[in-house]
Amino acid sequence: MTPLELKKHLADQTALTLLDVREPFEHDICLIPGSIRIPLGQVADRAAEIPTDKPIVSICHHGVRSLRAINILSQLGFKDMHNLDGGIDRYAQEADPSLATY
Repeated sequence: MTPLELKKHLADQTALTLLDVREPFEHDICLIPGSIRIPLGQVADRAAEIPTDKPIVSICHHGVRSLRAINILSQLGFKDMHNLDGGIDRYAQEADPSLATY
């Protein structure tokens, strides 16, 4: 999913689960409101905390860790998942310049 697609979904209040798999110190820098924060290393152990009743958008800094999270969740049977292309860095540049970048 591109940053502009996510921005549109958020503006339209589309039901989504935003799964932010960055580390806590990264959340302190910037965060998309409403995100569930589970670091990548804890995704498998905390998968029960992730709602399955709506599409999941996985988010990290540039899109690599979030893609790994999707692969982990896919192996656990999760469906309807999307990776935020370019991560929160690209989202901040293209969709929400009010977010800090790092």
